[in-house]
Amino acid sequence: MNRILNVLYEERLGGPQLRVLQVARGLKVHGYETIVALPKGDPPFAQLLAQHGISFRELNLVRPRRSFDPRLHARFALRFWSNVAELRQMIRNERIEIVHTNGLANLQAALAARREGVALVWHLNDVFTPKLLRAALLPLVRRWADRIAVAARAVTDYCFPGDSRLAERIQLLYAPVDTQRFNPRVDGTRVRRELGIAPDCPLIGLVANLCPGKGQEYLLEAAPLVLRRYPQAKFMLAGARLENRRAFWEGLQQQIARLRLEGEVIFTGRRSDVPQLLRAMTVCVQASESEACPMAMLEASASGTAVVATRVGGTPEIVEHGVTGILIDPREPAQISRAVLHLLDAPAIAQQMGLAGARRMQERFSLEACVEAHARMYGRALSHAGSLEPANVSALPPAEFVEDVYSRN
Repeated sequence: MNRILNVLYEERLGGPQLRVLQVARGLKVHGYETIVALPKGDPPFAQLLAQHGISFRELNLVRPRRSFDPRLHARFALRFWSNVAELRQMIRNERIEIVHTNGLANLQAALAARREGVALVWHLNDVFTPKLLRAALLPLVRRWADRIAVAARAVTDYCFPGDSRLAERIQLLYAPVDTQRFNPRVDGTRVRRELGIAPDCPLIGLVANLCPGKGQEYLLEAAPLVLRRYPQAKFMLAGARLENRRAFWEGLQQQIARLRLEGEVIFTGRRSDVPQLLRAMTVCVQASESEACPMAMLEASASGTAVVATRVGGTPEIVEHGVTGILIDPREPAQISRAVLHLLDAPAIAQQMGLAGARRMQERFSLEACVEAHARMYGRALSHAGSLEPANVSALPPAEFVEDVYSRN
């Protein structure tokens, strides 16, 4: 059994964490055992790993933050090398053969893998890294990674435009959607009863943690235009309220008051019944300003719910405009309202798009396909291991540089 160390630096439960969990369960039949390293302070994810029998270890992992708080920068700089040491020790103790690190700016696991001489998979999953940081870190990815995983073709275009030399090392890994949990057969009636929403009431929803960049404010801005034609409509924002994003939450409350939407907007908080939430929706909106491969959109499409999504990053690879959903420009509330009204005005078309989306998810984005892609990638990483140069510490950008770039962008 080949042993993989999958390192996550985000302390909140979200798409990358769910991908790691789902894939780890399926990889066992392919001869790969996954051990997860995660930051302390994410009980829901740790509980899910324990529940499904996935080994994990909680470390004091740090990551660069977009913040002007010098305490966060100091913590990152002080903990960086101890993170590397902890991960190196873990590689040795657990007899790790492959390290899978997530995120361009999260260098600790990549450096630990290279110093220990094990295979390295470097997973790139965003399209909004500051230009200076890309210039400093992408050369390390090219030199050190045995395989480069990308969450969408848009990530390849963003990070390595026109670089055909890397083609043999790049692996496209769309996030998986569990079509056993998310499918048109799921019943959303209970959720509507719980929320007090009549069966024939239009329900427009958005699933994402309440934080900047996910576009909740644009959906709210579009709501009055929808309510003019469908005054009985309701809007649901499903996602966790984050303690470190209190200002964003307060801004949403002020916006609701300004637009006179009191009683029209439902905040569900974090939910474990997302399949039922999605089936309760008439239309699911993804209004993000940037995305690589949004899990919520995959799950909504798999559920057979009509979708409206912003044309950013890898979203056009998920949603086929006019066939499985409607694509719009980001930060355009008027386009959101027009797309939502089009689907509400033509329920037969909305249903047709939803079912086409469910078929597309089953054919191209299933969990089984994702697990098999991971297994192929790990096999090639093992075959390639040792052919690249060892880590050169002097080539690393200082931790202060990484933090400074993030704080200024």
